[in-house]
Amino acid sequence: MIQKQRWLPLITALLTLTGCQTVLENKTQTEGPKLLPAELPSYTAGEFFKFDKGIVNTVQSKSGNIVEWKNNYNITRRALSNFVIPDLAWTNRTRKSKGETTVHPGTSGL
Repeated sequence: MIQKQRWLPLITALLTLTGCQTVLENKTQTEGPKLLPAELPSYTAGEFFKFDKGIVNTVQSKSGNIVEWKNNYNITRRALSNFVIPDLAWTNRTRKSKGETTVHPGTSGL
């Protein structure tokens, strides 16, 4: 009788979990409407973005899809208008870095 009592919780758990199982039928998932890529932001010199931690990024200039930014910690960044693409370059008081990408500067969608 003691051995049967050991298996009882396991069997109960298995039966309970089997009740939660969902059977997937051959249903096709409906797709939403096809959306066109959104336009890239059109930044203007002087525009700024202030974040909760106190960082303020200000647009210094824009040439085509390349935007020059400067923040209140004196860090300058060069980036594409598409903000999801990493910075092309940055400079601070003591260091600088350059990056490269194969993404076309006018790319708006991912």
